[in-house]
Amino acid sequence: MVPLLLRSLAAASLLALPAFGHDGCDRTPPRFVVPTARIGVATPIGSMEFRFARPIHRHVFRVATERFWVGPVFESRVAGFDLCGRPVWRQFLVREGYWATRTVEVCRCGATRGG
Repeated sequence: MVPLLLRSLAAASLLALPAFGHDGCDRTPPRFVVPTARIGVATPIGSMEFRFARPIHRHVFRVATERFWVGPVFESRVAGFDLCGRPVWRQFLVREGYWATRTVEVCRCGATRGG
């Protein structure tokens, strides 16, 4: 009775784990481990490998204003007609380009949101 109960409890706990987008189509199964970095040291006697966990980065956003360039707007219009009566098309400036500012949130890692 106890082994059956433990087996069903283990199966229920495996089903409760998040799948992280694993739909069974990947060649490699999902890994539920903390990503680690490896540093290898080779010596004439042998080699050693050190592992350490990478720190998990949490975005800390701060409000900042940034300037950005809004490009000019051109339109193609009929400027006149040639000797054969065909229209001559030219591009005319409708609105000049200008600098504008917007408020964005920036993290120290360079990630932005908003704006």
